[in-house]
Amino acid sequence: TVFQRCAHLLDRLKQIRGLAKYFALCAPDAVQDGPIAHLQELFCLGFPLCYLFNLLPEDQGFSPIMRFDFDAEKYENNPDRQKTHAIVLFAMQIRGTVVKEKIPACELFTVTDVWNRGSIDGFLKVVKTVEEIVNYLAPDNFVSEYSGSDDDATRRLTAKQENYRYNIVREIVETERKYVKDIESMRVRSFSLYNSSISEEEIARSLFPNIHDLFDFQSRFLASFERIAELPWQDQRWGQHFIDFERDFGEVYAVYSANFAAAAELVKTPQVQKSLEPFNHLINVKWGISAFIVKPVSRGCKYPLLIDSLLKVLPSGVYQYRDELKQGLEAAKRAADKMHEASRRAENQQTVKSLHTRVVDWKGHNIDDFGELLLHDDFVVERHGVEREYVVYLFEKIILLCKEEHDAGRTSHSLLRKPPKKGPLLLKGRIHLSRFIQAVPSSEPDPSSTFLRYSLTVCWEGDEAGDPDDSFTLRCRQEYQMNRWEEQIDRLIRRFAQR
Repeated sequence: TVFQRCAHLLDRLKQIRGLAKYFALCAPDAVQDGPIAHLQELFCLGFPLCYLFNLLPEDQGFSPIMRFDFDAEKYENNPDRQKTHAIVLFAMQIRGTVVKEKIPACELFTVTDVWNRGSIDGFLKVVKTVEEIVNYLAPDNFVSEYSGSDDDATRRLTAKQENYRYNIVREIVETERKYVKDIESMRVRSFSLYNSSISEEEIARSLFPNIHDLFDFQSRFLASFERIAELPWQDQRWGQHFIDFERDFGEVYAVYSANFAAAAELVKTPQVQKSLEPFNHLINVKWGISAFIVKPVSRGCKYPLLIDSLLKVLPSGVYQYRDELKQGLEAAKRAADKMHEASRRAENQQTVKSLHTRVVDWKGHNIDDFGELLLHDDFVVERHGVEREYVVYLFEKIILLCKEEHDAGRTSHSLLRKPPKKGPLLLKGRIHLSRFIQAVPSSEPDPSSTFLRYSLTVCWEGDEAGDPDDSFTLRCRQEYQMNRWEEQIDRLIRRFAQR
């Protein structure tokens, strides 16, 4: 926005050596009216423009503007004449050949463009020109801190930090606007599905169960973003924003995330794609809807990264709300964790539902007695020196090792190609968690293995007197995978020990 652009430029100008004396000439009312009025007042003085131009390097062909220096006596006798004279001198230099070659993005303007407070277009020409000149200046023209009020003296940013801060805030606001626009677009299109027929209405409800709640929340979220961004950077309380919205965020996105896995699968089915073909003129059913479904999940995961970026650029002692920003980061992480948890639970519920029919022979077991499914993944499992590929399911009360029925001809470690897990399964092993003793991760990755570099050895006690303890080892692709399984198994072992 113009406001943010002016606020950013104003902060940069305050860090230029020697420019402080011109800020002191600005009328107090203009300063209090915000960055736009403040810049207009500064540019109307004319002298700051000439001073900026004279900072451009002479060895690159820039000729300094002569006879522009501020004279207090002359200024007092006829301030308008002195201001106009300085503006004209600056405008003439912008039209010069060197500026056109070295800083071609500078825009030509007239004295009227500077003086006319009612013309935003003319004012923006000057803003653009000053921005280009400031960007061209050598780093030694900036100081890491600027003189201002006593309060300002405790809150300073280097020019580099300010650039980073400005770009992060701009990314936060601009990407949020685009995100809300995408949700609004899909909300409008969902109306077409709702109002077409009963079958399409049911599909729309399955794909976007709370699209209206999501749009309403995100619109309020964006409005708060924009209000914060319009404040001076020292007063921007991004952390408090996420603290205030954490509960609503968790509720809205938990509903969406819980439906995410089912919706992502549903939109891939030929029946749904065929049913929605008449709406291809609104959005590509095969690719457009799939791309949208993942947007809220992706956006929710990005907020912690954006806040963390702000934390890194706002050092201690500079930003008075830094501790609050840290609390906001934790709030955003908790909200993202709730999304992941809701999505994980829903995905696992879908997996359990499919397991009812995928397992060929349950051998007398009832899957409803296993408790909640916590984790599942493909592994190379080693036991007694023999390696086999299994799909491993960790429930609250039992761990299952299954093998795909139609896997003849597959080579060793073929799971690295991630084959589809849709066919029938054979139940090859099961161990009750009450018998587990410990899960021991590898202390260092195995350098001899290119892919399965991490190992988790699971030990359990014999089920009868004299039956020796036993173990198997899960070959893991990533350290994160190993740590996640170790954490869950250890938690279950502690739970059974307490019982």
